[in-house]
Amino acid sequence: MIPTTSSCKSLAYIKKYEGIESVKRILTNSIDQLQTYFSLERIMTPYQVEMTTELIEETFYYFSPDDFRKCFRGAMSGKYGKIYNRLDGAVIMEWLRAYDIERTEIIVREQMERNKQEAKEIMSTESFNGAMKKLIDELATKTKRKDPESYESKLSPFEKQVIAEYDKLRGMNRFAVYEGKEMDFDTYRMIRYSEEMKNQGEI
Repeated sequence: MIPTTSSCKSLAYIKKYEGIESVKRILTNSIDQLQTYFSLERIMTPYQVEMTTELIEETFYYFSPDDFRKCFRGAMSGKYGKIYNRLDGAVIMEWLRAYDIERTEIIVREQMERNKQEAKEIMSTESFNGAMKKLIDELATKTKRKDPESYESKLSPFEKQVIAEYDKLRGMNRFAVYEGKEMDFDTYRMIRYSEEMKNQGEI
């Protein structure tokens, strides 16, 4: 399921479906709010703001407006250090890089916890253990064959379906969004296989 609120959409998504001007407007407004908050003696020129928005759009295309709100509110609270009456593109990019590291750590930690919990639930079922044994037996049988198989022939119809679904959900983004959450292909595939097993009554 794709998020419907603008604050959850990435810049790449907004650019694709709403146009680059929408992206520029979001970023320009965010920078203007920063300058107003800090009451700077010398503010950024329109050219500096335009160049900064272009750099942000190219570098942090996977950020959503909510990410910029969190990052800039952190900067306003002094989380990334004092600005000494100076605000320019270099300072803003430094803040965003620091926030990106924090953001990635949180995403990875939350995803690992979800994967751990889902794996625990799946591994606790006898049907999954039986399915794994069947898969291992099939792989053992294939290794005994003399004639090599092409890689394409090893993909099941459902695996092909999952790949096609993920590509469609991902679009131009780095990750796909499924049920309101960004995830890589391995995570999406694990969730879809778990759903498929539940639908077939194996779990």
